[in-house]
Amino acid sequence: MSSNNLLPLKLAYVAVWAIAGMWALLSEMGVCPTDYISGSPSTDYTLNLLAFALTIGGFYLGLRLPAFKGSVKKLSAEEAGEAWTWYKKMATVRTLLLGLPVVYDVVIYYAAPYATSVKYCLLIALVGLLFGWPSKGDFEALRLKNTQPSRP
Repeated sequence: MSSNNLLPLKLAYVAVWAIAGMWALLSEMGVCPTDYISGSPSTDYTLNLLAFALTIGGFYLGLRLPAFKGSVKKLSAEEAGEAWTWYKKMATVRTLLLGLPVVYDVVIYYAAPYATSVKYCLLIALVGLLFGWPSKGDFEALRLKNTQPSRP
């Protein structure tokens, strides 16, 4: 249960920020193409709908994942090793759920600047990603919270 076991997850988390930041930087500098998805009402609708679905769905599921009954049950397992293994799996899924909308929103922000809703979805996704940092302290807090006897 070392914090070093989370190093690949932490690197993946930082990679999401780095990919989004590099894409934005390269697009602003003109290295990556911009405005390459032609605008039509159906395209605009599809891009915005997918941005909403990924952002709101990823935000909700990623941040609520530790509170679902299955997660609570596995995090409060008798053996700490089982709970730690589950936390690593859950943190991987959470990074994916929170990171995918960020990357999608950044790419679409530059690919289709006419899709105005993507700007707000990007902001929401970035805020959600701030709360996805995998850490041993997070695991211990979740484990403590889920193993405390409930009060009537």
